[in-house]
Amino acid sequence: VVRLGCGFQPKESGHCLHWTQEVPEARIGVEVAGSIEAAAVSAPLLCRGASFGPSLRRIGTRSRHHSWGFTDPEGLCRHADASGQVSGSVLFASPADVCDVWWREVSEDVIPPTPELTMPLWEDGEALTTEAGDKLGLCRIVGTGEDGRPLLGTIVLEGPDMGICHFVTPSGEAKELVGGLFHVLQARPSGVAPKCAEGAVPADLLWRVERFLTAADRALLTRVVQDAGTAEGDVFAQLVEGLQKLGGCELNEVLSASRFVPHPLNALGLHLLRSLLAERMADARARDRGYDKHPDYPTWSRQGLLMKDLDDPKLGGDKGVQQLLRMVSGEESEGIPELPLRWQARNVTVQETPDPQSQLHIDTFAPIVKVWVFQDPPGVSLEEGPLLFSQRSHRNSEAKLRWMHAYAQEPASEARAEPSFRLRGCAAAAKAAADFVQAVEGHLVLEAAAAAQPVLPLPGVRRTLVLADTSALHARGTGVPGRVRSSWRQAGDNDGGLKRLNPYRWTEAKPEL
Repeated sequence: VVRLGCGFQPKESGHCLHWTQEVPEARIGVEVAGSIEAAAVSAPLLCRGASFGPSLRRIGTRSRHHSWGFTDPEGLCRHADASGQVSGSVLFASPADVCDVWWREVSEDVIPPTPELTMPLWEDGEALTTEAGDKLGLCRIVGTGEDGRPLLGTIVLEGPDMGICHFVTPSGEAKELVGGLFHVLQARPSGVAPKCAEGAVPADLLWRVERFLTAADRALLTRVVQDAGTAEGDVFAQLVEGLQKLGGCELNEVLSASRFVPHPLNALGLHLLRSLLAERMADARARDRGYDKHPDYPTWSRQGLLMKDLDDPKLGGDKGVQQLLRMVSGEESEGIPELPLRWQARNVTVQETPDPQSQLHIDTFAPIVKVWVFQDPPGVSLEEGPLLFSQRSHRNSEAKLRWMHAYAQEPASEARAEPSFRLRGCAAAAKAAADFVQAVEGHLVLEAAAAAQPVLPLPGVRRTLVLADTSALHARGTGVPGRVRSSWRQAGDNDGGLKRLNPYRWTEAKPEL
């Protein structure tokens, strides 16, 4: 059983790449249409100089290219910034034995794809960052180099340039791709994660369970687990007993935003507990700060979707939008963008072959917020493949919990490969919650989830603001190939809406994570 721990997190460690002066036999695989394929023998190798430093070539508003590179057809290591061949001793990268490392395909307007697995650049124990401290990562652009070879670029993982892949063509022209149509380097453990120096203690989790989970929640979790046949008896008591035995690394992972934690305790409902606890704490934060009194809160809480006329004076301009963002997040300032709000175009072209985002899925197990603005003209119609959204499916109903519980059972290969659960991504889950699946697909009426419907701009409105909790089932519509869905997203490091914070955060006297 693979157990994730705080010692593994790629953002905190560079141990997943092994560097040697010899050309490695093991190469970094590439995700193609949702599957990881072995790299071709002719594929370029990731390389760098034995002595390193940041590139002199600037990118974005406050960043620089990294100094790593790809090998050319002759096997020479060339800098990604097109400054020439790497001089001196050259090191080649391969996946470390304890990790799976691969190039993850990123569809248009999908940043971050899997934030907990995205791998920043590390050299000799130091994270490569911008002068402002923003971490850098690797992006790979297919078919743009000489003879159709992929190019290596720099993706900024934090700050105002977050999500932009910067690269240089063989002719020296600097280009960028915003929010998709490239690969990013990701990593995950292939065995037991290394131990960390310190971690959470059981009390950090158990006081939250006692404070926020109701007797009805505990009974619901128990019923789902017992009905699934993965455990018998006093399920909740057994789960708590198991949680008390977890080490610091495992507890850190449980009390984190990591979308899925592979562990034997999932048989007792660990994933369900994490989901229910995250939802109850989100509700409690809103009540604690009075945001449940906002006139739009009942709609948001029940439907998980809000649509507003951005130019309506009653909304209150940027300040009104900011107040909406506070209401949906339950936060006064943490993760809330400063004024004036900055927007950038994020357009999506309908492809001949549907990308992974066309499958109905949840982004994560905990409430999160995505934000779009649709402007008319050009507008968005069914031909542009609009967002499909299942209202009410953001709440942890019994039907949804049955679906997630089956998804989380060992070996949980589908959940490990793609922690943003797909509605039909796991046959056992689709069977265990057939009513939930049919309701989302529109074949059955169920309180737990409305049929996924296209989110189209408000009629007669120039700019429509859309806020969606994408822990609900949603997808990218099919549309007509070649048509472009025009939208605006908030600029900067915001995960496509509001920054993903720890779902178990709380401001009382208890120590925070």
